[in-house]
Amino acid sequence: MPTRPQPAPPPIRRFLARGLLFFGGLALGGWALGKWRGIHDLPSAWPEVAVKWTAALQAERPVNAVLLGSSVVRHHFDPVVLDSVTQPAGWRWHNLGISASFPPESYAVARALLEAPGAEELELVVLDVLPLEYPHLENAGALRRSACMDAPTWKDMMRVSRGDLAQQVTWTLLGITHLLDGWRVDIGSNQLPNPDGPRGFLPLDTLEVRWDALRYSREQFLQDPAKRLQRLAAEAADFDYRMGGEVADPCVGWTCPQELIAWHVDQMRELNTMAHDRGIHLVYSFQKLWETNGCLYLAALAELGPEHVIQLMGARDRIPLQRQAYWYDGAHLTAAGAERISRDLGQTLLKACAPNR
Repeated sequence: MPTRPQPAPPPIRRFLARGLLFFGGLALGGWALGKWRGIHDLPSAWPEVAVKWTAALQAERPVNAVLLGSSVVRHHFDPVVLDSVTQPAGWRWHNLGISASFPPESYAVARALLEAPGAEELELVVLDVLPLEYPHLENAGALRRSACMDAPTWKDMMRVSRGDLAQQVTWTLLGITHLLDGWRVDIGSNQLPNPDGPRGFLPLDTLEVRWDALRYSREQFLQDPAKRLQRLAAEAADFDYRMGGEVADPCVGWTCPQELIAWHVDQMRELNTMAHDRGIHLVYSFQKLWETNGCLYLAALAELGPEHVIQLMGARDRIPLQRQAYWYDGAHLTAAGAERISRDLGQTLLKACAPNR
């Protein structure tokens, strides 16, 4: 008995199947092109860092120590001051900080630097640690934001943002952008001019007229600088109290989501292994007591030890930063403040790392 012909799939199902097939081909092609073009390598994805790294490699005196991080690295740490303070260890510094570089991007930048040509000449890398930056929809198409969103990172971000649909949608859009990045025409170039100083450091000038976010944070700070300075001093004193062993749980009252903290520590452990395999000493510096950073500092310290984890969040045995003249706004330092915190960092690194040389 002849079989009846099977009915054709409904038009909407055919349309969806063809659409998925087309997108799959587009994504696969983008992924392959991205690998071939090195679209997620340092020069393309983070040209500002690549420009600074090129300058470090071409320096008259060899650079063997670098700093990575966000604006609180770019505007805070003066390599000239660090050279002077850490002279006993023989370190010569370059500042590779770029503004708005938070995890997961900052971990990806560190990974890209460790894999970059010339990195084997480094002795010391300092990565400033800040909390995870949750995604902004308007940045979903930015190459520097999507470059770190490979499949493992996407899975991690979906896990740590469980329960927040808006975040998960944006992480997914970044993941899709990552797959399609290979089709980009206009990408970064390591021939871009360096907007910072010859050693990568850019001090903040209170007399400069700005039109970016720092203009508004400066205006807000100047409305009541004494109140903000008091808050900073109180935060540092509270941190010292917690670290002094006078409370049973030093993390009490802090935001400490364990799954997120564990993700950070996993990233640090992986980067530490990469650096060690290349003969580089990697140090995580905690400068800002923001959100999860207090609990993360303690977790990282327990996992990696004091030779790899340092902090500038407390006030005990620190160079004082209590004057308004040292602060540009509530988070960033002026040139005078940068000179002091650079000395502080250099002295802290000598205590933590120099004995291991």
